[in-house]
Amino acid sequence: GEARGVITEKSFSEAEDVFALDLKRAYPVPTLNRLDRRFIYRREGTGSFEVADHVEFSCPGKFSTALITASSWRQETSDRLLIWEQDAAIEIQINAGGIPFTIGEETFRGKSFTDLVPKRIVIRLDEPVTSATITVTVRPSAAPKER
Repeated sequence: GEARGVITEKSFSEAEDVFALDLKRAYPVPTLNRLDRRFIYRREGTGSFEVADHVEFSCPGKFSTALITASSWRQETSDRLLIWEQDAAIEIQINAGGIPFTIGEETFRGKSFTDLVPKRIVIRLDEPVTSATITVTVRPSAAPKER
């Protein structure tokens, strides 16, 4: 119960839905002053889904966020990923506000309740920070012809 997220914002409209959480209590890090996650679903055009993680530390700390998928994926550019399954795909655009970051895959350590083997795609800031926001924007995309 002590490690629960707290809803800080929620609004729903015909154009977009917004939902935000304070996640600080979920991480026992003494130097963590703030950790917020904000979700925005936009219906304009083909639609998009944005997840923004904002962190603040009392002294420089390491920060990363992750995507979990059992689908195929590849890094297209330094800030763009493509994730696909058969003929369906999504594009992931990553923005760390100018802070350099590295993308990699780690072994998923959680429990899977299916035969699928999840992958943990990590977006890790290259240097410790006192404040940072990593925004991941997901949009529909064409599946790659070459896999």
